[in-house]
Amino acid sequence: MVNLTCIVGMRCADGVVIVSDRRMVRGDEAFDEGGKIKDLGYALVAYAGLTGLAEDEFVPRVMNAARVARAQSIRELKYVVEDEVAEVRKRYKDKLGADAVVTALVAGLENLNYGKAVLYRVHSEGYAEVVKTYAILGSAMSLAMPVMKVAYDGDMTVEEGAKLGAFVVTLIEEFRLDRNVGGGVEIAFVRDSEGEVEKATEVLGAEDSKEYVERAKEMLKVYRTELRRIIMSGSGHQV
Repeated sequence: MVNLTCIVGMRCADGVVIVSDRRMVRGDEAFDEGGKIKDLGYALVAYAGLTGLAEDEFVPRVMNAARVARAQSIRELKYVVEDEVAEVRKRYKDKLGADAVVTALVAGLENLNYGKAVLYRVHSEGYAEVVKTYAILGSAMSLAMPVMKVAYDGDMTVEEGAKLGAFVVTLIEEFRLDRNVGGGVEIAFVRDSEGEVEKATEVLGAEDSKEYVERAKEMLKVYRTELRRIIMSGSGHQV
């Protein structure tokens, strides 16, 4: 199964944050200016899979279907994404087998313009489940999971979640743990809102995202230094 990316979605104390790397692979070429989080204005859809399936098939289909459906709630939009994930799998499974897979995260306010932020994980078979803590998509899932298990806390804010997500993606890129992950990060928020809002989503620009990457690199230096200190403490080594 091929999902060439690392995408982390988190339910935080005050909303939902999604962090993704920006690398896209087409054939033998890697491009680091891609975006894997689509902003519908009232919701976010992040996706993982072979570029030809995810970017060229799934994205146009789901954007068109969302316009036609005119969803009145995030649950209704979730149904749209489920259907399009299932359609891509159905169309390509005989040709690609286990690689005919697209998975997705869907985030938005319960009633699209007000309510609690909800995060769904849409599985490749075309069904979704609510994410109460965090979900990871992509080939780097096993690399990101240990850090998330140690560091995630449901009481953290979406800003703190963004720092954690950027740290995870940057760690994988900096140490070249998965060649398909890189290009910096893309960060998007959906914050809880009791009152109606004109726009429920926020996707950070490139410069703001770079600040999170630089902060993550500083965190990596501290992580390495402290880990070595802890391991070597009491062993007679000077750290």
